[in-house]
Amino acid sequence: MAPRDRRRWHLDRRESAGGFDAVRIGPISGLVSLVRLGQHPVVRPPDQAGDATAFVAPFVLSPSDPDVLYAGRSRLYRSDSEGTNWVATNGGAELSSRNPVISLAVAPSTPDIVYAGTAPVASRARVFTTRDGGGSWLDVTGSLPDRYPSDLTVDPGDPQKVYVTFMGFGSSHAFKSIDGGDSWIDIGSGLPDIPASAIEIDPDHPDILYVGTDLGIFLSLDGGQAWQPFTRGMPLAMVNDLKVFLPDRKLRAATHGNGAYERDLYGLAILRGALPSTLAAVADSALPWTDPDPVLTGSFPPLLFYQAEGFDRILMRRDGASITMQE
Repeated sequence: MAPRDRRRWHLDRRESAGGFDAVRIGPISGLVSLVRLGQHPVVRPPDQAGDATAFVAPFVLSPSDPDVLYAGRSRLYRSDSEGTNWVATNGGAELSSRNPVISLAVAPSTPDIVYAGTAPVASRARVFTTRDGGGSWLDVTGSLPDRYPSDLTVDPGDPQKVYVTFMGFGSSHAFKSIDGGDSWIDIGSGLPDIPASAIEIDPDHPDILYVGTDLGIFLSLDGGQAWQPFTRGMPLAMVNDLKVFLPDRKLRAATHGNGAYERDLYGLAILRGALPSTLAAVADSALPWTDPDPVLTGSFPPLLFYQAEGFDRILMRRDGASITMQE
């Protein structure tokens, strides 16, 4: 790396206190200092004997009560104290024996309605829900495929309306329920038969859906009845995660090794008025993906996560702003 009048920040995966530290390195001189991000305590659920934990295990904050946090191993844990204290839900029993939880969603309207998906490790994949804050869990797998349930999201205005995506091949990759999981509707017929890793709802227009797949992002304007590619200006990439950032109405996408991207939600200008009825109402070319553009300046910012050496851009700060590094 050529000398520059700046600093670079990276993640150091040292288990010095059970979590991640930030390492600042100089332009060419290597390691300079080790910084604990904000001196925040490590948040980690219990690890009971027999717990199976996914490689990327889910943590989810309740949107309506940020004191409430859920975390998944093969047992599903709940904290009502921002992660200070934890209890195992479901009476301490695993949701699905030796199958770790890999997807998790809390209803935006209440912390007590939660959906969880388990990986098909020791037995088939399953989806569960609790309607009492984890006191009991109901298996709502029904006719869903035996594939990895990669993501779950709940309609912000209706906790009974939930969406789930699936990895793998040879089955549909997106389903929705309008009755809390008691039955499922296949909405994946317009998607390619490739792994789908993420699904997001436009909270202001909940019939607008975004799905991240191994071939980019797909958009639906009608709750999943029809799908259209939504990738103009973005490189062909596996999209691992999607998030809607409400203050600016942006959609943010994290890819597998190909950077992070953001763009206005579909039809941003028109959505402030009448909702367009067709994709042609707003040309996709008018809404290109962009790399986050504000330049990192000043002292060490409050980062949530960022790209390691070899990638070009920082993803986002703890305050939600996106920032980038100049090369």
